[in-house]
Amino acid sequence: MKSDSKGATMRHILAILFLFISTTASASELIKVQRYQLGTVLPSASLNGSALTFYVDRTKDPTKQGYSVLEMDVYYTHANNGALTATCTVGETQTTATVAPTTCVVTSGVCAVKFAGVMTTDSLSASKNYGLVLGIGSSPVVKCVMSHGGSAAAGDKVIVIGRLTN
Repeated sequence: MKSDSKGATMRHILAILFLFISTTASASELIKVQRYQLGTVLPSASLNGSALTFYVDRTKDPTKQGYSVLEMDVYYTHANNGALTATCTVGETQTTATVAPTTCVVTSGVCAVKFAGVMTTDSLSASKNYGLVLGIGSSPVVKCVMSHGGSAAAGDKVIVIGRLTN
Protein backbone atom coordinates (compact mmCIF):
# COMPACT_ATOMS: atom_id res chain seq x y z
CA MET A 1 0.00 0.00 0.00
CA LYS A 2 2.79 2.36 0.74
CA SER A 3 4.15 2.01 -2.80
CA ASP A 4 0.71 2.89 -4.23
CA SER A 5 0.59 5.89 -1.93
CA LYS A 6 4.06 6.98 -3.08
CA GLY A 7 3.05 6.47 -6.73
CA ALA A 8 -0.11 8.53 -6.26
CA THR A 9 1.87 11.27 -4.54
CA MET A 10 4.42 11.25 -7.34
CA ARG A 11 1.64 11.49 -9.94
CA HIS A 12 0.13 14.45 -8.07
CA ILE A 13 3.49 16.20 -7.91
CA LEU A 14 4.05 15.62 -11.62
CA ALA A 15 0.54 16.87 -12.45
CA ILE A 16 1.06 20.04 -10.39
CA LEU A 17 4.47 20.58 -11.96
CA PHE A 18 2.97 20.12 -15.44
CA LEU A 19 0.19 22.63 -14.67
CA PHE A 20 2.71 25.12 -13.31
CA ILE A 21 4.90 24.86 -16.42
CA SER A 22 1.87 25.11 -18.72
CA THR A 23 0.52 28.16 -16.89
CA THR A 24 3.91 29.87 -16.88
CA ALA A 25 4.34 29.31 -20.62
CA SER A 26 0.83 30.59 -21.33
CA ALA A 27 1.34 33.72 -19.24
CA SER A 28 4.57 34.60 -21.03
CA GLU A 29 2.87 34.17 -24.40
CA LEU A 30 0.07 36.54 -23.38
CA ILE A 31 2.38 39.51 -22.84
CA LYS A 32 4.42 38.96 -25.99
CA VAL A 33 4.20 41.95 -28.34
CA GLN A 34 3.87 40.91 -31.95
CA ARG A 35 4.80 43.07 -34.91
CA TYR A 36 4.04 42.91 -38.60
CA GLN A 37 6.38 45.07 -40.66
CA LEU A 38 4.48 46.87 -43.40
CA GLY A 39 7.51 48.60 -44.84
CA THR A 40 7.06 51.84 -46.78
CA VAL A 41 3.38 52.85 -46.79
CA LEU A 42 4.08 56.27 -48.34
CA PRO A 43 7.16 56.41 -50.59
CA SER A 44 9.17 59.63 -50.85
CA ALA A 45 6.74 62.21 -52.14
CA SER A 46 6.70 65.98 -52.34
CA LEU A 47 4.19 67.95 -50.28
CA ASN A 48 4.19 70.98 -52.62
CA GLY A 49 1.00 69.98 -54.43
CA SER A 50 -2.10 68.67 -52.79
CA ALA A 51 -2.10 66.57 -49.63
CA LEU A 52 -0.80 63.00 -49.92
CA THR A 53 -3.17 60.09 -49.20
CA PHE A 54 -2.13 56.55 -48.38
CA TYR A 55 -3.95 53.45 -47.15
CA VAL A 56 -3.12 50.45 -44.99
CA ASP A 57 -5.65 47.94 -46.27
CA ARG A 58 -5.81 44.63 -44.39
CA THR A 59 -8.91 43.26 -46.13
CA LYS A 60 -7.06 41.01 -48.57
CA ASP A 61 -4.23 39.76 -46.35
CA PRO A 62 -5.21 37.73 -43.26
CA THR A 63 -1.63 37.89 -41.92
CA LYS A 64 -2.16 41.62 -41.31
CA GLN A 65 -5.29 41.07 -39.22
CA GLY A 66 -5.32 40.59 -35.45
CA TYR A 67 -3.31 43.74 -34.75
CA SER A 68 -4.89 46.77 -33.07
CA VAL A 69 -2.20 49.43 -33.38
CA LEU A 70 -0.56 51.08 -36.38
CA GLU A 71 2.86 52.57 -35.67
CA MET A 72 4.33 54.94 -38.24
CA ASP A 73 7.79 56.47 -38.59
CA VAL A 74 7.58 59.73 -40.52
CA TYR A 75 10.74 61.00 -42.21
CA TYR A 76 10.37 64.65 -43.24
CA THR A 77 12.86 66.47 -45.47
CA HIS A 78 12.59 70.25 -44.98
CA ALA A 79 12.61 72.95 -47.64
CA ASN A 80 10.05 75.59 -46.47
CA ASN A 81 8.76 76.11 -42.93
CA GLY A 82 5.39 74.73 -41.93
CA ALA A 83 3.69 72.18 -39.72
CA LEU A 84 3.01 68.66 -40.93
CA THR A 85 -0.43 67.21 -40.29
CA ALA A 86 -1.42 63.57 -40.52
CA THR A 87 -5.17 63.02 -40.53
CA CYS A 88 -6.12 59.35 -40.24
CA THR A 89 -9.48 57.56 -40.29
CA VAL A 90 -10.51 53.90 -40.20
CA GLY A 91 -13.30 51.81 -41.68
CA GLU A 92 -14.34 48.60 -43.38
CA THR A 93 -13.27 49.70 -46.90
CA GLN A 94 -11.22 52.50 -48.45
CA THR A 95 -14.50 54.25 -49.31
CA THR A 96 -15.94 53.99 -45.78
CA ALA A 97 -12.72 54.79 -43.86
CA THR A 98 -14.26 57.86 -42.19
CA VAL A 99 -14.24 56.98 -38.47
CA ALA A 100 -11.80 58.96 -36.32
CA PRO A 101 -9.69 56.63 -34.12
CA THR A 102 -7.61 57.44 -31.05
CA THR A 103 -4.02 58.48 -31.63
CA CYS A 104 -0.83 58.61 -29.63
CA VAL A 105 1.79 61.22 -30.44
CA VAL A 106 5.12 60.07 -29.01
CA THR A 107 7.38 62.85 -27.73
CA SER A 108 10.61 61.90 -25.97
CA GLY A 109 9.28 58.38 -25.53
CA VAL A 110 6.00 59.54 -23.90
CA CYS A 111 2.62 58.84 -25.49
CA ALA A 112 0.11 61.69 -25.51
CA VAL A 113 -3.30 60.22 -26.35
CA LYS A 114 -5.47 62.30 -28.68
CA PHE A 115 -8.79 61.68 -30.34
CA ALA A 116 -10.03 62.36 -33.86
CA GLY A 117 -7.02 60.87 -35.66
CA VAL A 118 -5.33 64.23 -36.28
CA MET A 119 -1.66 64.64 -35.43
CA THR A 120 0.09 67.97 -36.09
CA THR A 121 3.73 68.89 -35.52
CA ASP A 122 5.01 72.28 -34.46
CA SER A 123 6.11 74.45 -37.38
CA LEU A 124 9.21 72.72 -38.69
CA SER A 125 12.25 74.72 -39.76
CA ALA A 126 14.50 71.69 -40.30
CA SER A 127 14.25 68.08 -41.42
CA LYS A 128 12.82 65.87 -38.69
CA ASN A 129 11.80 62.28 -38.03
CA TYR A 130 8.99 61.46 -35.65
CA GLY A 131 6.79 58.56 -34.62
CA LEU A 132 3.01 58.27 -34.67
CA VAL A 133 0.93 55.60 -32.93
CA LEU A 134 -2.67 55.04 -33.98
CA GLY A 135 -5.21 52.82 -32.19
CA ILE A 136 -7.03 51.13 -35.09
CA GLY A 137 -8.88 48.37 -33.22
CA SER A 138 -10.12 45.70 -35.61
CA SER A 139 -10.79 48.12 -38.49
CA PRO A 140 -9.41 46.53 -41.64
CA VAL A 141 -8.64 49.81 -43.48
CA VAL A 142 -6.70 52.88 -42.36
CA LYS A 143 -6.63 56.01 -44.52
CA CYS A 144 -4.10 58.75 -43.78
CA VAL A 145 -3.65 62.14 -45.40
CA MET A 146 -0.33 63.99 -44.95
CA SER A 147 -0.30 67.74 -45.53
CA HIS A 148 2.07 70.70 -45.10
CA GLY A 149 0.70 73.78 -43.35
CA GLY A 150 3.03 76.33 -44.95
CA SER A 151 4.02 77.17 -48.49
CA ALA A 152 5.44 73.78 -49.33
CA ALA A 153 8.21 73.55 -51.90
CA ALA A 154 9.18 70.62 -54.11
CA GLY A 155 11.90 69.82 -51.57
CA ASP A 156 9.40 69.32 -48.73
CA LYS A 157 9.19 65.54 -48.84
CA VAL A 158 7.86 62.84 -46.59
CA ILE A 159 8.34 59.08 -46.32
CA VAL A 160 6.20 56.94 -43.98
CA ILE A 161 7.26 53.48 -42.76
CA GLY A 162 4.60 51.42 -40.96
CA ARG A 163 4.17 48.39 -38.75
CA LEU A 164 1.22 46.75 -37.03
CA THR A 165 1.44 45.74 -33.36
CA ASN A 166 -0.93 44.26 -30.82
